[in-house]
Amino acid sequence: MTDNRSPAALVGGVHRRIRVLDPQEGPFRGELIADGEDVRVRTDAAGCVGEPFWAYGGADHVAGPLDLVRRADGTDVLLPWCTERVGVFLGRRVAAAQPLGTGESVTLVGSLLRGLMELDGSPLPGTWWLTDGGRPLFVLGTGESAAEATRAVVARVRASGSDRSLERLLADIESGLFDLRAARRRMDRWEADLTELAAPRPLQREVFAPAAAAAVVEDRFPADVDGLEARGVGWRTVLVGWLGAALDAGRAHLGRALRLGRHAPVGSAPERSSATSRAGRRRPLLVGLAAAVIVLAGGLLWPSGDADEAASAQDAEKPAATEISPAASSPASPPALTQDPVAEQTVDPAAAAPALLKRIARCVREHDERCADAVVDGSESAVLKAVQATDAGDDVALVDSYGDIAVIRRGGPEEEQQILVLLLQKDEWLVRDVYAVADQPGSS
Repeated sequence: MTDNRSPAALVGGVHRRIRVLDPQEGPFRGELIADGEDVRVRTDAAGCVGEPFWAYGGADHVAGPLDLVRRADGTDVLLPWCTERVGVFLGRRVAAAQPLGTGESVTLVGSLLRGLMELDGSPLPGTWWLTDGGRPLFVLGTGESAAEATRAVVARVRASGSDRSLERLLADIESGLFDLRAARRRMDRWEADLTELAAPRPLQREVFAPAAAAAVVEDRFPADVDGLEARGVGWRTVLVGWLGAALDAGRAHLGRALRLGRHAPVGSAPERSSATSRAGRRRPLLVGLAAAVIVLAGGLLWPSGDADEAASAQDAEKPAATEISPAASSPASPPALTQDPVAEQTVDPAAAAPALLKRIARCVREHDERCADAVVDGSESAVLKAVQATDAGDDVALVDSYGDIAVIRRGGPEEEQQILVLLLQKDEWLVRDVYAVADQPGSS
């Protein structure tokens, strides 16, 4: 058991609080803390009385308590930080057209089998999750039984794979899990057969489904996209040209249809009736076609919040659109939205911190209590008050990073220092928490 009581000065090895987890972020509620080089979830042990995970402390593939932390007024329990369901992870890989490799499949399926062995036939329901380090864990709670959940994951891995030998072995495992009592006698053989196929490999989690969007554009629009991009012409510009040409064609057809109705040739009554009938039938079709083209063009050309800034800059410097079609420079295209340089996004949390502090200072001056472009929703009051109350310098330095969470130190060695906890939301860093270095949250 860890004793988390400490004096006001900084003490090495103490659990540092990162932020409070939102209820929908994972299976466990509580505070996210740094435990050495690992990240854990800390929650009040008194609120976990009766939870089934207490029986699985020390298990490798079943979520259980990792440590107990003594407070002055009680005890906390440290739990693994589960960041993503296995089903969601597999869905992302399929959407990105990057199915699991054989080594990754060996790692995942082998972990599921070991989790079943650790559960030892327990009928309790739950769900397979991945920790922040990529380890599969069965989290007891809502869901299916461990055997049912494991069989569903094995079926998805088998369906997306291309290795015939692995597919046959996974089919044997999937059918064998219908009888869990008999399956437990075959676990060791299944695991040995898996490792004979390939060496286990870590799960590659940095795969995102939007990467497949470029392939969709290339498949649906057979143009020399690579050559155009090499000349500084983005795929949006290509679409502008194509849709502009389609718009011109639609207008021409519409004009011909209207002229046909006004200047029909004079003839006998049956002839006039026939011509008028054909024109009447053709006109709604052409009007509908032109309207459909206009709606499609407007939807695709409407500016989005994450448009390609580099392509926009090149389009502004040279009339690349006129190389494809004069319609690309049509007034129908809405003007580009201007962007506040202070609101410029960056992936580097240390580089983003000064801009965030400027936004917070502006919010304080303008009495903007929301400060939505700099502070995480729900943390406004504490963050604005903490930044306003401290005369820290502008020097910032990265203390630690956990993917979408970063810890920044503000202030120089001779100044009053603060710790800023940043959270990456929609590719933009926001301030989640602020505290003085001497306060050392996480210690009681």
